[in-house]
Order: sequence, then structure tokens, then C-alpha cells
Amino acid sequence: DDILAQSLIVARGLVPPLYHKVLEVSLDTRAFAPAVEAQRQIAEAAQRQVGGRCAKEFAKGDAWAVISWPGVARSTEGHMVPVCIESELEAALEHSKPSQDLSTVADEDQEVTTKVTKHDHVFPASVSLRAEVTPTVFLYGLIGTASFDSFHRSLERLVKNGLVTYVYRHAPSPHSSDAVLPRTYLRGFGVT
Repeated sequence: DDILAQSLIVARGLVPPLYHKVLEVSLDTRAFAPAVEAQRQIAEAAQRQVGGRCAKEFAKGDAWAVISWPGVARSTEGHMVPVCIESELEAALEHSKPSQDLSTVADEDQEVTTKVTKHDHVFPASVSLRAEVTPTVFLYGLIGTASFDSFHRSLERLVKNGLVTYVYRHAPSPHSSDAVLPRTYLRGFGVT
């Protein structure tokens, strides 16, 4: 409840007074808990898809990313490229670039391995004029951590240069204890 109270104080400064009651009810009922849980499960699935190559970072609660190139089939080597630390991001983007001309890949023959969901946070300026040839970088982690900040700054620069589409997914460590990062429980509407 202390976290809720602090969140309300901060959030009230960000939204007009008209929305204060709605904000309070949304936070108190934990209306977004299912979305956060869904993103955590997507992060676990992504970790399995890349063979657990960033499992150490995920377990510690550090940010990590997955690069997905459009038009690259699921069975193709490099369809999802994990990046465990920010300093490897640009090199991974360059080395994972498909050798084929992506503009000529037939959509019906290709399987999309990662899709942007309605709960994903797409970086506001990430609409690329060359979306069919730019990769999507899915960043998994917790906002406020040093590793997230480092990845975010690099991705923000890449987005501004039109080189990537950047999608953030909330991904608390599956191994964190409730003392370190309390679980997000459902509440309200008969559930407490």
C-alpha cells in the first residue's frame, strides 16, 4: 500500500485532475496486473526461444533484448538474435542482418516469430519509413534499472536514425523474491 500511495503522488502530477479518480481506481484494483503478467510470460517464452542465452541477465533482473528481422522465417538461422548486454547491441544488429534482400521475400512463405501486442510499449518515434527492412528490437527488463537505462539510450538513438523499431516489454525476473520485487496480484471485483 505504501507503493500505491507513492505511485499516486507521482502519477497525479502527470495527469490532469479530471483523471485522478480513474487513475486511483485503476491502480487500486490493479487493473493492469494481467497485462504485466502476460508480458512476463512472453519474456519467459522469448528466453526459451533463444535457447536461454540471456538467462543469467533475466534471472538477475537485468535488461536484455531480442532482435527480430522482418521476413526471416522461423526455421532460418538468425530469426531471433539475443543481445544480453547493451555494449553488444550494435555489433549484433550488424552481424545478424540477413544476407537476402528482405524487400523481395514473399510474406505468405514467411512466419512472423514476434508480433507486437496491444500491451507492448512501442517507442513513440519508432515508426520507420523502411519498416519492411528494419529489425524490431524487443527490450525485456525493468524500467529504472541501470541495464534498462543503458539499452534504452542506445535504442533511442537507433530509432531516431531510423535503424530499428523499438518495443519494450515489462519483464521482472522469474526468480526474484517477493521481498525484492513483490508480485503483482489481482484485486477488486470480488478478488482480493
